[in-house]
Amino acid sequence: MPNFFFYCLLLSCLFSALFSVQKLAT
Repeated sequence: MPNFFFYCLLLSCLFSALFSVQKLAT
């Protein structure tokens, strides 16, 4: 299921970006 893999990758990237923004805001 490539869709699931793509979704997982996208979620990981999103979380990484969110964490980066949070760290920058601090």
